[in-house]
Amino acid sequence: MIDQRLFHSALTAAERQAERLETGVVTELAREVVRRLAEHPKRAHLSDHHATSAEIDMLVGALLSDSHAAASDMLIGLQADGLPLSEVYIGYISGAARRLGQMWDQDEIGFLQVTLATSRLTAIICGLKKIFYDREGGPLRRALFAACPGESHVMGVSMAADLFRREGWEIDLEIGQDHDELLMAQHLGAYPVIGLSASSAAMIMPMARFVRAVRLLTPGALIYVAGEITHLHPDVAVTVGADGSLTDPVSAMAQITRALSDN
Repeated sequence: MIDQRLFHSALTAAERQAERLETGVVTELAREVVRRLAEHPKRAHLSDHHATSAEIDMLVGALLSDSHAAASDMLIGLQADGLPLSEVYIGYISGAARRLGQMWDQDEIGFLQVTLATSRLTAIICGLKKIFYDREGGPLRRALFAACPGESHVMGVSMAADLFRREGWEIDLEIGQDHDELLMAQHLGAYPVIGLSASSAAMIMPMARFVRAVRLLTPGALIYVAGEITHLHPDVAVTVGADGSLTDPVSAMAQITRALSDN
């Protein structure tokens, strides 16, 4: 069942993000959603019975409609009819993303429409996070600390990783990775916490793109931004869609621990 609180919270965050970022950045984020969902690796294993062309068209229509809840209500109805949620996710959501991509490429829908639809898809996935990303089976004190793709200042994130390790945290540090490599690290590790470090405004676009992709890949992960960018742009977490900013390692540890206990 979709968590309505998380759904509406994620939708509001996506709308605020679209208001803050330049059109080109928002377009890139929308393309990230379409590409990641349309190319879901498990989609090919599902039969067409689970998502017919007509049903995909209905879902796309709901995503593009005036109602925020139309698409989520449709998916809730499918689940109530007995369709496993994993198949709802892979068959219907991935299928809708593929159809949106085709319509966009063929100029059947515009920028505003695809931004609205992909924001709703992202919010739906966040609403399903308790089903698709259960952290209860593993230790919570694990995290991925990484320099933002394209970031060359890495001393701060390396020092933070060392400090967390001394306090008993299991920290994997990734430096010098590009967007897809860093996403693969998160996919393989399924880390409940990600700390992403950046030093300048030039990193806002790659940070936003990475955060959006992680929301699709591991919806339940807590994502924090850190580094000099948090001082230069105090509201950067809102801008890129992260869960918060970490301004120093000591308060960061307490902040993350509280957030994990609240989830």
